[in-house]
Amino acid sequence: RLAFRDFQELPIKFPPTFKFIPCTQKYNDKRRPAWTDRILYRTCEPETVKGTLYNHYPNTTGSDHHPVMAKFKVKTKGLSPDMKVEFLDKLEQDEDGSYTAYYRITNREEARPNPDDHYDDWIGIFRDYFPDFDAYTTYVYTDTGSELVHEDDDFLYFAVKFHYTAFKSSNSYYLIYFQNHCNDVVSI
Repeated sequence: RLAFRDFQELPIKFPPTFKFIPCTQKYNDKRRPAWTDRILYRTCEPETVKGTLYNHYPNTTGSDHHPVMAKFKVKTKGLSPDMKVEFLDKLEQDEDGSYTAYYRITNREEARPNPDDHYDDWIGIFRDYFPDFDAYTTYVYTDTGSELVHEDDDFLYFAVKFHYTAFKSSNSYYLIYFQNHCNDVVSI
């Protein structure tokens, strides 16, 4: 139970989805029916997710399980309103084989950003066609992995290095900047 304490589930209003006789809609009399197929979800901001449907597919009878499905309405935010991050040009390959990416940060309202405000942000490398934001190949926290290389009145310019092995299995990658609060995506 502790492993799922931060997760929620919509109310179950359908019959048990496990212990069927395969290829039928009949329960196996020698086994107790159960709700083993579940959809759990977690969100940092509960008011942004509303479940609209939670049900099963009773006509899918290929095994002793019947699949379940859920629909959600999700309110999404735009990019972080208080800052803007831009990755500059392409990655540069260094003599040791590592790669350096350059990016700049500006605040949308203030003239000059404060580097201390970004201590727990991180940059992830994602292969092309990544399925979700947990599918990074590697990541670097900006406070320990980035170096301030230039500053002017409007921008802070940073360099961040990635080991060459992060780029071995694909030719196309995304750099994604995440702000520390709830892993908000700031730039892709």
